[in-house]
Amino acid sequence: MRITIISQHRLLEELLCQIEYFKRFTLQTYQNLGDYQAALLEQCRPDITIYDEITPSVPGTSDVTIGSSPNSMLIKPFRLNHLFHLLSTTLHNQVYNIQDVLFEPQKRTLRYGSKIIKLTEKETDLILYLVTSHPHKVEKISALTKIWNYSESAMTFTLETHLRRLKQKIQSQDFPELIAYKRQTLEILPYTVTKAHLI
Repeated sequence: MRITIISQHRLLEELLCQIEYFKRFTLQTYQNLGDYQAALLEQCRPDITIYDEITPSVPGTSDVTIGSSPNSMLIKPFRLNHLFHLLSTTLHNQVYNIQDVLFEPQKRTLRYGSKIIKLTEKETDLILYLVTSHPHKVEKISALTKIWNYSESAMTFTLETHLRRLKQKIQSQDFPELIAYKRQTLEILPYTVTKAHLI
């Protein structure tokens, strides 16, 4: 997953790199809109675009504006945890397409054609964690610490229990398989995840 920052300074990128949650993202800073728009011609749109003291002409659902303007989503000076919350909320409000299955974290649903599966909070958190970690695999202990707040030394089958229940839901509705779990590592299937654009 990618976060693009449009700012005259690299400070925001350096701050986000220090937060464990954002280490799984690819961060890229552009110093002006022209450079960013040129880059968009060569690559797909990032999952989140942060505009620092710059206002996009037409803000999208994955755009975050920060600055001193009262129209900004986050007004400077701000606390880093407020930015973290804003970025997390933005990710939760997006819709992801995983092998033709629409994953809507905010609604806690998976949709495949006309079939809908309601997810629990932990199932939603797990799928979102895997999607935002894509294309990287996730170690079992990482999922346990991030989603269930377990210590790294915990010996538990919590993850396997949740996965079994989730796979039962998915199989009972004839959805494609979405999650692989082998040798204590998880990954989202297939190897492509895109943001869906609902009309």
